[in-house]
Amino acid sequence: MPNDTTADRRGSRLGTILVVVNSLMIAGLLFLNFEPVRTGIAGRFGLWHECDIKPPSTQGTDGWTGYLLLALIPFIAGLVVGIEEGRRPLLWVAVAGSVLVLAMWFFPTSTCIS
Repeated sequence: MPNDTTADRRGSRLGTILVVVNSLMIAGLLFLNFEPVRTGIAGRFGLWHECDIKPPSTQGTDGWTGYLLLALIPFIAGLVVGIEEGRRPLLWVAVAGSVLVLAMWFFPTSTCIS
């Protein structure tokens, strides 16, 4: 039977790793949100689309694709571990990252005209 302190230490290590990973992801997403990085890097990897016009309209929006929602996975893992371990810093980082990803995806960045 494993020792409880070993399981606690492993869980604490996972929580620390998730705080670091989630913090780096927030910084990366904020960096990715600005031009020319957005169209250069995010566009190349399919995370960003420019001027999506749906006929018969002559206006469209620039925005993030659904692939951006995959960035929620580490934040959701952070929420789960943060709730289980009662780690407030991890919860704050995970919630902030989740809100950032959802805001980036739901709100169009700009409009365009054909």
